[in-house]
Amino acid sequence: MLLQNYTRTAARGGREVVARRTKTEEGGNGLPSGHLRIASAYDPDTRWSGKRDTFWNGFKLHVSESCTEAPEKERTAPNLITNVATTASTVPDTKALDGIHQQMQRRGLLPGEHYLDSGYPSADLIVKSRHAYGIALITPVLLDQSRQARESAGFKPTRSPSTGSTSRSPAPGV
Repeated sequence: MLLQNYTRTAARGGREVVARRTKTEEGGNGLPSGHLRIASAYDPDTRWSGKRDTFWNGFKLHVSESCTEAPEKERTAPNLITNVATTASTVPDTKALDGIHQQMQRRGLLPGEHYLDSGYPSADLIVKSRHAYGIALITPVLLDQSRQARESAGFKPTRSPSTGSTSRSPAPGV
């Protein structure tokens, strides 16, 4: 834990100096990025993370369960947990979905429809889930959530700055 918060250097005359790390924007040598930063001395694998208004130190738990449309009084069988997957808290939900589907496929528990929250979907995953596993993802699909879209900065995805066409173009300065 000390290595990520402090740095040890040699000063003039060979004297060792220990100093607190500071952000590079402040002229410092930088702090480790979130996925590398140790959050607990008791469990060095946990990481700080956040989702909307919730912040935690730990892991992410992805739980899948069977669901029926019948009202609770008319159900003939209970809803069952069909899969549990744990990831580092810094792993985006979209990166966990393919592994979840692979685990369910190995056990013969793939659903026809998989209901997800808005953290999981992408156009690529919707298509891949249908073709590779035969699963229809039922989920709200968000608009572009990138920093550039939120700040209305950068190039618009509909037009190329170099040609005006809708084909891909190199990044600025390339």
